[in-house]
Amino acid sequence: MKKFNFVLVLGIAAIATTLYAKKASVTLTSSSYKEVHEVNTAGEKVTKYVETGKVLPGDIVMYKNSINNQDSKPARNLVLNNVVPENTEYVENSASCESDCKIIYSVDNGETFDIPENLKVQDGALERAAKASEYTNIRWIIASSLSAESSTFVSFKARLK
Repeated sequence: MKKFNFVLVLGIAAIATTLYAKKASVTLTSSSYKEVHEVNTAGEKVTKYVETGKVLPGDIVMYKNSINNQDSKPARNLVLNNVVPENTEYVENSASCESDCKIIYSVDNGETFDIPENLKVQDGALERAAKASEYTNIRWIIASSLSAESSTFVSFKARLK
């Protein structure tokens, strides 16, 4: 059995992420972190996130997108689209948003988006509810405006296949 080492390139998240902002100077910075488990001095198991280096099948990677409003005015109508990277699968319930936002998903490479309960896929001749591992894209719709000269972030986790 061959063992493969995968190196996750930080640029993947940046390439696969799109930010829409109307009339504001907003920047996006994408980064990724490998999930590691350690035992602390009290003997408790803790989860930490470290800079991504080599990752192996089964490893979990957290993708974080920092959104920075550099304008002197609030940024409104912020929408962020992120592709679930190739050779990974989305980890259920892992998408989060620091601000007040709505999170919706796609199972058709970003053609349509909806809440998980409404997502369907074809399974042969039958239509069934989509599994989180079948999500191809994530969309965050930030409900509130992003204040002038401030930042927020969104994130999600994916498991390497």
